[in-house]
Order: sequence, then C-alpha cells, then structure tokens
Amino acid sequence: MGLYQWIQEKIFDTYETWRLKSSLSNSPGFHIVGIDNHLAAMRDGNNMYLELYPPQAIEGCTCMKATRGRVHGTVNLSLSIDGKTYGIPDLRDEEAAVIMRAFVQRGTLPPKERYQEVHEASSAEQKAAFTALAEMLLGAERAGAFCRRVELPTHTEESDAWNDAWYELSEEMISCGRAVVLATRTAKEDFVAALEELVAGRALSLPASLHAEYGVPAWCEEVNAQWTDTLLAGMDNGTDDYVLLILSMEEFRRAQEYAQTILQRIARAEEM
Repeated sequence: MGLYQWIQEKIFDTYETWRLKSSLSNSPGFHIVGIDNHLAAMRDGNNMYLELYPPQAIEGCTCMKATRGRVHGTVNLSLSIDGKTYGIPDLRDEEAAVIMRAFVQRGTLPPKERYQEVHEASSAEQKAAFTALAEMLLGAERAGAFCRRVELPTHTEESDAWNDAWYELSEEMISCGRAVVLATRTAKEDFVAALEELVAGRALSLPASLHAEYGVPAWCEEVNAQWTDTLLAGMDNGTDDYVLLILSMEEFRRAQEYAQTILQRIARAEEM
C-alpha cells in the first residue's frame, strides 16, 4: 500500500483498499462513492465498464464487473467465481450500486439464485471485432499491415492492453488522414480548417458559419445538425484531446458494436 492510500484509509472510513478499474481510471484504492460515480458515467456514455477486485477472493469471487445493459440506465453484472463467469443481466443502475457496495463493504455476493453462468466475449471474438473495425476505418490493406504490427491482447481480462491497441488505432487513423485530433482549447478557425481537411473529396459541406463562440462539442453538434446520412463521430482514446472521424450512419452503428465488444467507445462527436 502506498503512502497516499495509507493516509486515505486511516483518515476516511469511506476509503477502500480494493482495485477499481474502468475506462476512466485504474486505482489501487477508492472512496466508496466512486462506484456510484462510475456507474453514472456509464449511464452518460463516458465509461464502458467498472471492475472491482478484492484483496482476496470472497466466496470464490475475484472480480465483480459491470458493463452497459441493453436498455439505457441498466448494466450487466458479472462475477468471476472459481474460474467461471456468472451474470445478472439488465440491472438498474441503483440496484447494481447496492450489490457492488455490499460486495466491497460487507464482503457479500447476491443470492446464488440470482445469477447464472454466462458466456463472455472470448479473446478471439474481441480480436475479430477489433480487426473488423480497423478494416472499416482504415481500409483492408492498411488495416492488415496495422493489425500485424500492433500487439493485441491474448486474454479477455487484459483491458489495459486493449486500451493500448485502441490508442494505436486512433494514432494510425490520424497519421493517414482518416481522423483529426484537436485539443480541448482549439480555436474556431482551427476547428474549421481541420474539418475541411477531413471532408476533402467527400460530397459534404460544412455550415457557412458556426454560431457557438467556444467549444469543440458545440461546433460538432452544429455540423451534425446539417448532415443527414453521415455523422461526425468521436473516438475516445483516453486523452483530453478530441479524435474526430466521419462515418456513415450504418458505419457508426457497426463501429459502436465493435468498440463495445472490446470495452471501448465511439460516440457522436458532440458527446465526447
């Protein structure tokens, strides 16, 4: 335990020395309200998963994990118990928070009759989704060379390695002009110049003027309000920068599915 974690544990009775992992953080300790905050971020679309790792197995459970459910405001809860995965689908956020808090604070699992053994996406399925997404975004030839070069995870639990592969994919797209990267404080004229490069060669036009005085998300919303079958999307690569790309509506739907398989995020640009 580091000094910071030791101080937090001694001063605050809400601090837990468990490992918490999500799209937003990877911490060896956290305040219990972090569970609610990360679930709220999932509901808002800013977080793809939440994992809790106890210092030692509890009733055989070494990890409790929440991912987004089929309906907005719900999550799928999974438990890794004695080498098998069990799940409770489509829990309301509030109920998931109660179960995860009880796991951390009281060391209890939900009743056994509530969960059943489930199939999680295998590493082969995740690799297939990543490869399909790379081919769609980069083109088959460039994607083939890229996927041979990048190191893909060999186990489904290696979320950190998927983060690295995802970041490399965003960098590859930027380097070949399939995406642009903009800083948080990008000026309006620089935003327009970047979008002009991105739409070059496409039958797309940009708004004659942008009404919002400041903010990449606000300008992206104005662009998307003008387009119909095409979308300005954003790729969350774990930094404060905006990685923007243009997709058809069908490509956007497929891209979101592929990204979710590896617990990554592509969304409308104004939602980044």
